[in-house]
Order: sequence, then structure tokens, then C-alpha cells
Amino acid sequence: MTMGTEIKRILIEQEVAEHPSVRRIVSQFNTLEFQYIDTLDSRTLKNENDYKNTLVLAKQRGKFVSKCPGTMGHICCNYYVVHNGMNCIYDCTYCFLKFYNNNPFLCIYVNKEDLFKEIDELQASGHVRHIRIGTGEFTDSLALDHITQESMDIIPYFLKNPLIFVELKTKSNNIENLRRFKPTAGNIVIGWSVNTEKVIQGEEHYASNLEARLQAASECAKMGYKIAFHFDPIIHYENWENEYREVVDKIFQYVSPDKISWISLGTLRYHKSLKNEIISKFPESTIIYNETIYGKDDKVRYFKPIRVKIYRTLRSHIMKYSKDVPLYLCMELPDVWEKVFGYCPDYTNKHDILFAR
Repeated sequence: MTMGTEIKRILIEQEVAEHPSVRRIVSQFNTLEFQYIDTLDSRTLKNENDYKNTLVLAKQRGKFVSKCPGTMGHICCNYYVVHNGMNCIYDCTYCFLKFYNNNPFLCIYVNKEDLFKEIDELQASGHVRHIRIGTGEFTDSLALDHITQESMDIIPYFLKNPLIFVELKTKSNNIENLRRFKPTAGNIVIGWSVNTEKVIQGEEHYASNLEARLQAASECAKMGYKIAFHFDPIIHYENWENEYREVVDKIFQYVSPDKISWISLGTLRYHKSLKNEIISKFPESTIIYNETIYGKDDKVRYFKPIRVKIYRTLRSHIMKYSKDVPLYLCMELPDVWEKVFGYCPDYTNKHDILFAR
């Protein structure tokens, strides 16, 4: 199992100190340092520096579930995001959390009973026919699962709710806890972010390599889980075409098309404020030195013709293996969809049908 950083200390909010999940986590350790705090607050923790080695167990006091905010004018895939934690043991150069979040600590929200209540209410509302919901937006879903054992709370709930698709997104190969379940309902999707080995080695610090991710995906498919892959962010560099085609080849060597629920494609995009952070923290990275434009949302993107060529190249190569695997673009303009697929989806309808299939 590939790990990023070692957890050396756990901070626990007083309010959740007796929560069953906290007791379960704490019981695993004999020598780890524990400290109790009033709340997870950047002001109270402002003098703390060892945040990559510190795990905070806290209560989610806001909403667990939100609709993916998307980007104005871009097509969204009607996805619901679970805010089950914050930050990550990996250190990807392009990660939006460096800009988005002012609290650097690794944090897990333990009050999953409130998460399940929110999902029950969402399902009962009848406003949506098919729900795709996922963890992994604000923290890696599995990287710390051997410690947090979140999958042992999340998976049983969704096994009882087969009409909801849940996706656990990861860059890890930490799948041991997944072996405990028999996901026969077909609604538990384990999703891997994939990239070329060049990008993984240069930009996705501490994350599992491609072979380890694909081996884990293969094992999960054999266990009965559905699998998803996310080419995101796709980086434009010399020889990108051949190297990304090789990633596609390897995916289908490890996982049969009938086991894949969906594949997404998204090119590099980041808020313009992140540029100086990348220059300062990762001076060896070259991802910001490409031909780019500023969008209306203040995000930096490749020029449209570059994005279209990337998507067409990967779509064409994926379709050599399967024409049936649902394939979609992440945060893209309607005319880019038209140029790549020949149509522009009405995401409130066609995307739901696409994924429910």
C-alpha cells in the first residue's frame, strides 16, 4: 500500500470524543499522541505547523451533501458531492484545495449519521430520478481508510439503498477494507483518478503509481464493485498523445469494459490565484508554462482547440475498446461537447439517463 505521510498525532473535538467512530479509530493505536480541542478552527490552531502528520476528528456542522457547483456556462454532470472530510495526505501540484481551503489540516467528519439523514431526505424529496453521489472531492476517499475505516460506515448504508450510485474517488491502492463486503447491488463505484506516469511522478507527490491503482481497480472489479476512471487533470506536454493512449491501453488490460460505470475527461484548470502557489512550492513543475487563457470563472485553461484535440484523441482510443462505456467531459463548454461528441447534453435529462443505464 502506497502512503503519503505518516499520521503521528490525532486531534479530537470534545463534542465527538465519545462518538463510536472516534472510539474505533482511537482503539487502533497504543503509542500515538492524542489531544482534545474545543473545535476545528483555524484560529485556535494557527500556531500548529505539523498539519500533514496530524489527523483531526471533527463534527460536520454544515451540510454534508451539496450539488456539484459546476462552472457557469459549462456542462455539469448532475453529481452530488459529499463533504466528508478536508485535505489529503497526497500533495498534488494542481490541487484546488491549496486555493479553496484556509485550513490545512487533515480532517475527517465522523458524524456520518447526519450524512445518511441528508441523503434520505434528498431521496425522499423526489426532485431527482437518479442520484450519483461521491466522496473524494475534498479529501481522498481511501488513502486513510485503514485508519478512519470510513468505507465500513459508508458502504453498508448504500448497499441498503441500491437506487443511489455512490462513488469513492481515490489515487490510492488502499482497498483492504473493501474486501469485507459483497457489493451485489451494483451501485458501489470505486473511482480512480488516472494519469500518465510522467504526470504522476512529477505532479502527484506521494500518490500510488499507475500500476498500483490499476491493480487495485482490477481486484475491486473481481470483488463485484463497479469501477470508474477519471482522466483529470489531463496535462498537455510533449508526447502526451502516446502516453495517454498507453494509459487507456493499460486500463482495459486490467478492467473489462462491462465493469466500468463511467470514464470522465477533464483538462488542467486551476484558479489563477494558484499559479503563484505552484511557482513557490513546486518550482520544478512546468504545468503552468503552457499556452492558456483566463476563463470567465477566473480559472486558467488550455486554448479551446488544444482541449478539443485532447478529448477527441482519448475518446477515439477509448472507443476502440468499448463504445458502450459512458464517457463525459468534466466542466466543459457546450460547443466543446459539440466538437467532441457531435451533441451537447441537457444534463438534467440525458446525463441522468446515461449514468442510470
